[in-house]
Amino acid sequence: MGRSVAGLLVAPLLLTTGCGLVPARPDAAAWRDTASTALDDAVALVGTASMVLREEERQHVLGGYGVATLVHAEDAMGKAVDSVDTLQPPASIEKEASHVSDLLAEADDAVQTAREALVSGDQASYPRLRHHLDALHDQLQKAGGTL
Repeated sequence: MGRSVAGLLVAPLLLTTGCGLVPARPDAAAWRDTASTALDDAVALVGTASMVLREEERQHVLGGYGVATLVHAEDAMGKAVDSVDTLQPPASIEKEASHVSDLLAEADDAVQTAREALVSGDQASYPRLRHHLDALHDQLQKAGGTL
């Protein structure tokens, strides 16, 4: 009886742990919908990071608002990246999917770098970071418009 009870307890665990290991396989239209949403989110988050750095340079941000904003932007950017990276794109759009994933990863890194610079008070890096964020903003918008 001990073996059968153990089997009853272990079997559901084995069944449920294996379910999350296979990425979703949407069709091309569904993948593009998800990617479009992630790119729209990234555009807003990268723009927010650039704006926070600009306003911090001008000393127009009160207290820890800039840091809190970039912490939230970084978290949301990670979710946007994950929403695309956890999908298995159809073979017919692998090149497009790779480009979108690369752009989203670059945006994620840029928002993180902006937050790190803000936390460390590295004001000398703000103009360079803003320039990169602004260029990336344009690339993300363009990519979203071509899906």
